[in-house]
Amino acid sequence: MELRFPNARLLVYDRILSGSASCASALIQAAYDTGVLEQGSIDDWLEGAGGGAYVCSAKMAARKILEETLRKSGLEGAALEAQLEKTFSTLEEELADYLAGRSSLNKCGPEESDAQNKEICIDYAPLILDLLLQQHMKQ
Repeated sequence: MELRFPNARLLVYDRILSGSASCASALIQAAYDTGVLEQGSIDDWLEGAGGGAYVCSAKMAARKILEETLRKSGLEGAALEAQLEKTFSTLEEELADYLAGRSSLNKCGPEESDAQNKEICIDYAPLILDLLLQQHMKQ
């Protein structure tokens, strides 16, 4: 498994490290900036998402980005849901493959402190964006 979008990953790193964005927000803003999503198209979801206590917010955002791009491509109903599940499963498998053997990146979810959450976010969100862009290119 190869990462192909270093500039997009740097964009997410920059947003997270500057403290101006959560994982989900950094990922969505990068999706806007890279043209995957139309500017502002899922801002309402982001404002209402709240981060999810037991789910990685970058994964939640990636799923929402995929859903929106599939909807914009004309899919709806059962076809949209089926393609979303297939594509998101592929993204999760690729992420798991990439992270296999990297012990510092083996978890995405609630941690004991904000510092640990940020460290995990810094590791996950850029990888998820790279894999998301690869899936987008296949569509």
